[in-house]
Amino acid sequence: MPSSISWSFCMGFFRSNRAFSTALVIIVLIANETCMTAVLPVSPEVLLKFCYRNVYRSLCQEVAQTGLFNMSECLTEQPESYHSTKDVTPSYTTSSTPEPFLAPLHDCRERLSFQNGLFLATKFLMRILLTVPTSSLVDKVGPFLTFFFSTLLTLAACLMMGFADSILVLFLSRALHGIGGTGVEIAGISYLAIRYQDDENKKGFVFGLVISGFAFGTLIGPTLGSVLYGLVGQSAPFLVISAVLIASVVFIPIFMPVDIRPPLTEEGSSALTLIMNPYTILVSVLALMNTMGMAYASATLPIWLRSTLHTPDWQIGLIFIPTSIMHVISGPLIGYWNKKLKRWRCMFVGVLAMAIGISTLPLAHGIWHLIPSMCIIGFAIGTVDSTVMGIMYRIVEVWYNGAHSLAAAVFVFNFCLAYTIGTLTTGFIVGYIGFNWTMWSLSIAILVSSPFCLLLSRIPEEKETLPSPDQDVLLPNCPPETIEDKPQPSLDETIRLIKG
Repeated sequence: MPSSISWSFCMGFFRSNRAFSTALVIIVLIANETCMTAVLPVSPEVLLKFCYRNVYRSLCQEVAQTGLFNMSECLTEQPESYHSTKDVTPSYTTSSTPEPFLAPLHDCRERLSFQNGLFLATKFLMRILLTVPTSSLVDKVGPFLTFFFSTLLTLAACLMMGFADSILVLFLSRALHGIGGTGVEIAGISYLAIRYQDDENKKGFVFGLVISGFAFGTLIGPTLGSVLYGLVGQSAPFLVISAVLIASVVFIPIFMPVDIRPPLTEEGSSALTLIMNPYTILVSVLALMNTMGMAYASATLPIWLRSTLHTPDWQIGLIFIPTSIMHVISGPLIGYWNKKLKRWRCMFVGVLAMAIGISTLPLAHGIWHLIPSMCIIGFAIGTVDSTVMGIMYRIVEVWYNGAHSLAAAVFVFNFCLAYTIGTLTTGFIVGYIGFNWTMWSLSIAILVSSPFCLLLSRIPEEKETLPSPDQDVLLPNCPPETIEDKPQPSLDETIRLIKG
């Protein structure tokens, strides 16, 4: 009996103190982001290795049928290029090796860029498709169940990536991670918005920590993946991430209240009504343009550094560290102060900073010249992302009775859409107009969109009735003058008018 009482007391203490659950949600979000980025330096090597293995097995079958070697001898001699992407010609080939045997190995290299891009885009495509359904699920079952089972799906996807032995399993693990990652982000952010809805400053600070968590996962993911993959093997980085997720699954029922639910909306706010709100459209476009700046830079900058500045590979990885550090610093600071500084001003400064940072990238004559530009870009990302989250939750609290899951879905959708567009269009645009004009054109587009941040100053700070569909909320409220609004004549004036 005393043990049960003490256990209940501990559970109540942990669940009543929102600091524990906040830290747990941020840790899971960091692990989710780390799993997403840890595969970046690993996927080209793994995809090419699987393709080489398939080609090698088919070649062994063909060689065994010709009688030059038997099947067992062919399978025991593994080519060196089977384990390396640096040489597309396997070491077992000789001058007498038939040319058709070499063609499939070259095809693996030619298909690698497309396969790797499709593999990386799979997660973002799944997240785009599932953002709205996941927000509806959070409204129905609550953030606890959605967050718990989404963490389990992320854990399963992480283990699948670590032990994948074929291209199909690798793609399935990436798609499963897209499903789990969507639930983790939407449910986690919705949970934090509900727990901190009574304090705008603390909520802004927590949202800034979430943005910093994304940046921290992006920072350590590629390093963790490349180092552990090179020293230990394919499964090592994902086993480390899985260990963090397993511990998180154990602590989720202890730290997070089960019965916490988003507030019920009186009018049943739907995703369509929120998306069609002019302020939502405006914020989404501004956030999309800003995120696309980072998406294009991260996709094109490494190639430009190799081809133009002949930068070593190890230095290319280091150039994104200033961006991540400034992202981590600016996220919580701007998130805490953006209400006092006015959110539209923070948004305006962040958009201008992104335009400046992107435009100065082509002006660098060495990799170290990029550090100021990358710092400005990191500050812009942290400022805009934390401000966008604050604005979106201000919109749903003012007009949609606190539809927190919908606000989180819109934020996640904008992020995924920006990176999907960036990964799918980067090669074509850079090949057509070059790296310099790609960055300058994007900077001009971002700069042109910056004055629209002034319209965000019209968002009220207090809850009010949602404007009717035929009223433009971007314009001042000017209701038409009616007969009741005009001063009515007295009784004597009315009689005189009738007689006269």
